[in-house]
Amino acid sequence: MPGKEITNYYELLEVQPDASNMDIINAYRQAKLTYKTDSIATYSLFDDVELNRICTEIEKAYETLSDLGKRQAYDAALATNQSDRQPCHQPDSPDSCAAPGAPTQASHQNNVVDIAAESHTKNTRTEN
Repeated sequence: MPGKEITNYYELLEVQPDASNMDIINAYRQAKLTYKTDSIATYSLFDDVELNRICTEIEKAYETLSDLGKRQAYDAALATNQSDRQPCHQPDSPDSCAAPGAPTQASHQNNVVDIAAESHTKNTRTEN
């Protein structure tokens, strides 16, 4: 049974896994500026709950990646989590690894297209 999905702190802070401590500090500061709660642009994009969740994740990411011991433990957990999610690459059926009742790769792609089209429609309506 797969464990809980781990947030990828490297993606969150937009740094490479081999980033230096200074790179992590700079990325953390940039992320904090981007998601500042008193920024009108940020406040209009996110509600309070979502903004607090993002800021909490940024804090956790910085706390974990800036400490060498925590970072090594996190890297090991992240590697284990990613290896649990590797596709099985069977040439006959790209969806043969899916659990019964789980969405297939094709249905996922259709959902992504539907969401993008819906988002575009909403944006077009707002612009008019």
